Parts: sequence; structure tokens; C-alpha cells
Amino acid sequence: MNSSSLSFPPSLLRPFALLILSVLLAGCIGGGDTNYPSTPPVVAVEDRSTVGNNNTSAASTDQSSTRGTATPSQAEVSKHNVTLALLDKSEAARSQGNLKEAVTHVERAIRINPRRADLWVQLAQLQLALNEPTIAEGYARKAIALAGSRIDWKRDAWLVIADAKQAQGMTGEADAIRQRWRTAQG
Repeated sequence: MNSSSLSFPPSLLRPFALLILSVLLAGCIGGGDTNYPSTPPVVAVEDRSTVGNNNTSAASTDQSSTRGTATPSQAEVSKHNVTLALLDKSEAARSQGNLKEAVTHVERAIRINPRRADLWVQLAQLQLALNEPTIAEGYARKAIALAGSRIDWKRDAWLVIADAKQAQGMTGEADAIRQRWRTAQG
């Protein structure tokens, strides 16, 4: 047999050709879009205290300050608005004493924005109010992991942990955490 010529049995030729074709197509499809911005887009947030006023200057942005930054997509703006609406519903339920409904709204907001540490802090606070300190501590720790450089979110999460420790009878640990995190510096 000549070593320079390769021959495939006809029964393997078609599956082999399909395999090669699928690998090539997967490479074309899954190549990925490398045009994503390296930093998250800047989202203009409306001052909620002016909602309902006809004062549009609070919600307007200075165009010169946003040059060179990516503008949020329609989906990002919609996601932000839905999250705000859910947080408003959660606060309304909480103020009426319906903590389980408030939890449901925050959980829905987290499903939309799972990397927002402040949402996890709110969920932890609600669990603490429901007398679930162990669950609250877990959610607060998740918030700390997601907070990045946001010291205010870390502080809020650590103070929830302190309250959870207090509720579990760990007064010394709770006091130590509070002493460290009562200031914004941590």
C-alpha cells in the first residue's frame, strides 16, 4: 500500500465531512463579538425625588460629559427601569408589613440584575426582618463579593452581617464588625 495516499472507507467519509463542517460553522458562529466596551456603559439615572415634577433638568444629561462613553442600549435602559419598578413595589409591600411579598420583588430584580450588590443587601435586610439571620448573612456575603470597590455597599452588607450575628447571639463578633464598618472607610 502506498503511504502517500490516504483513503477513508466510504462509511466514514460522510460523518467525517459533517464533523469538519460543523466545527467550521461553530467557529464562525461562536467567534464572539469583540466590540464590547471595556467599561460598563454610563446610565443616566433620573432623580427619583423629582419624578412627577415638570422639571426636566434633573433627568437631562450634559452631552459633553458623555462623549467617548458608550450609550446604554434600549435593553439596558429597560432592565434598569424594570428593576426600579420592582424596588418601588418591594418598598411599598415592606411599608405595608408584607415582607414576603417584598422579598419576592427583590428576588425578581436580582434575576434581572444578578451582579448588583445593593440588591443582594436589600434581600439580606428583608431576610433579617423575617428572622432568618443565617440566610441574611449568606446574601450579605454575596453582596460583599459583588461590591467591587463600592465601600458603601460593602459597609451596608457588613452591617447586615453584624445584625445577623447579633440575632444569633454572637454579640462580640457583631460589635467588632460594627466598630470597623460604622465609618465609610471600612
